[in-house]
Amino acid sequence: RLKRWATPAALVLASAWVSGSVFLSLRYADTRMAVFAVFLSAFILLVATALRREYGRSFIDPNMEWFQGAPSVIPGLECRMTLGNHVEDFRVARLDDDGVFLYSRKPRALKIRGKDRPELRFSYRERQTWVTAQPIAWISGGNGLGLRFRTESNDRFKGLADFIEILRGEGHA
Repeated sequence: RLKRWATPAALVLASAWVSGSVFLSLRYADTRMAVFAVFLSAFILLVATALRREYGRSFIDPNMEWFQGAPSVIPGLECRMTLGNHVEDFRVARLDDDGVFLYSRKPRALKIRGKDRPELRFSYRERQTWVTAQPIAWISGGNGLGLRFRTESNDRFKGLADFIEILRGEGHA
């Protein structure tokens, strides 16, 4: 639920902190403060790198710009979500080994919570695979949904990985 502007704002503040530490260490010739500034900058760099990697995951970021009304979808790739007795069809905006970001132009009738584990059945041309997932992210309006894959067996994960590799081979995933 982090706002997109929060990470750059935090990095600006962290840079000011490092700059202030470097300035004070030079001004007062304090070696301990210089060592602190070096370790602080290394720590901030590691955290920024980890945040960028995590927030770029497929189930969090649909690769949608602020001016777009909807994320672009992978042509021909369909997803059918089943939760209990309810079935709903989605288009796939992003897909990788960790998760998927789904989108539907029509309002969703399915009310999904973070603890739910829906089953996803992907179809692309004559290929199909299925996997269970956990909801992670929603885009405003409720039409977009990011899900992290939860595979119970290695065979199911291998089937999913083979399916994704076919899509990569065609330049989609």
